[in-house]
Amino acid sequence: MSGGPVTAADVDDFVLGAKLLSGGGASHGTMPARWLRHAMATRGDVRLVPPGSLPESAQCLAIGFIGSPTIQSEKLPMVGQFAEAVRVAERRLGHEVGALAALNAAGVNALAPLLAATELGLPVADADGMGRIFPNVERSVFTLAGLDVGPCTLAGAQGDVMIIEPAGNMRAEALIRPATVALGGWCVAVLYPMSAGLLARHGIHGSVSRVLDVGRTLRRAAASDEPRGHRLAAGLGGRLLASGIVAEVHRPSRRGFPSGAVIVTDLDDPDRSVRLETQNEYMLALADGVPLAAVPDLICTVDHDTGEPVDIERLHYGHVVDVITLPAAPAWHTAAGLALAGPETFGYALPRDQGDR
Repeated sequence: MSGGPVTAADVDDFVLGAKLLSGGGASHGTMPARWLRHAMATRGDVRLVPPGSLPESAQCLAIGFIGSPTIQSEKLPMVGQFAEAVRVAERRLGHEVGALAALNAAGVNALAPLLAATELGLPVADADGMGRIFPNVERSVFTLAGLDVGPCTLAGAQGDVMIIEPAGNMRAEALIRPATVALGGWCVAVLYPMSAGLLARHGIHGSVSRVLDVGRTLRRAAASDEPRGHRLAAGLGGRLLASGIVAEVHRPSRRGFPSGAVIVTDLDDPDRSVRLETQNEYMLALADGVPLAAVPDLICTVDHDTGEPVDIERLHYGHVVDVITLPAAPAWHTAAGLALAGPETFGYALPRDQGDR
């Protein structure tokens, strides 16, 4: 797929794959999908290119959404909002942009570079900075590489544009979140300006085309009459943790993000329960207290009967689901990667071999 176009015919599969790779955090992300369908139907295909095929000195920007997906459905984007964010960033940097990249190729953020590309006519590099969703912008392989998150350009739906230059990547979240509220609750964010050479060396390759591949795998599974479970997990390069019935759902909030837990009772063994700890996304899976999978690896739930990804806010008592884990990009299983986005950074103290698998 990398090096070819993403077409209007691909959008449904792309959206499906992005939803699964959100790790349970894709709730209410329907509006960007509608925008992308319309944009590609009216403006044409988006060229997806391997980052190594770009001129090494070409300027690249990571782009994504920040804020509430729910508010996106109430405050629609300004015409040219993506282009405005990029043009303001160009003026601040003093360079024209040669390509766009995904801040993280999962959930609604997987759609952001494609939407921007339709406005700007730029290619999208087949790489991103997370390979999944993390709840803070500094949790990126670009941070691991020592690249600056800023200048950060934020464009709101009412025409406002802000440039934030954090003193360091770990300061970015504290500055960007209040700015997002002032911009109306959501914004287009342009971050991590870098050369194509740096993107090729440090980005997670193939992550955008992976979204489409995952969506196609899910669609094929949904069309099959065979039990999905292990077959679907294997087709996605992961493993099945459980097939079961949702027995409890807890959704409190902590530090501004929905947090809580989901309890799934195993279909084959009613005495076995799997607990999914959540902080915006699934962070940890335990079977009767024994860790099965943990962040930075991805944990997902899909409907047992249809294979449709189910996000945390849509789960309900009695829902029958398959719980699947997918491996994180290798960079996240290094000592530095675990120090930035491992279980302990989210407050989970696990045996050492759980983080170093």
